Amino acid sequence: MRLEDAFLNPVIWGILVVALSVYAWLIHLMLHMPRDEDWRKNAAADLSSLRVLVGVLPLLGLLGTIIGLLEVFHQMTVDRGLDPATLISGGIGDAMFTTQVGLLMVIPGWLALSYLQAKINESESS
Repeated sequence: MRLEDAFLNPVIWGILVVALSVYAWLIHLMLHMPRDEDWRKNAAADLSSLRVLVGVLPLLGLLGTIIGLLEVFHQMTVDRGLDPATLISGGIGDAMFTTQVGLLMVIPGWLALSYLQAKINESESS
């Protein structure tokens, strides 16, 4: 699978849009807000929404996997055969790439959420 083809996949775009939105929201909470009581309340309220959005990333990757595999099965039905080069370069490559992107995008989100939770806890104790 060529990288240019990957960016034609709408699931990849969905993963990137969700990830970048979450990261921007997290960065705003971590860097651009004063650490007072209002900040703590807002950050704590936003935390559950951010957790859900970060949790969506690997699920979008899984959706891409399912779409890619369905594409392979459709191609096998239409062509009535199993050309390995076509299978690997087509749907299976797409499926694996979307899974990889979804999993890679979730890791920084989990780290940032942990950092934010620590800052919220720190501001509660002071």
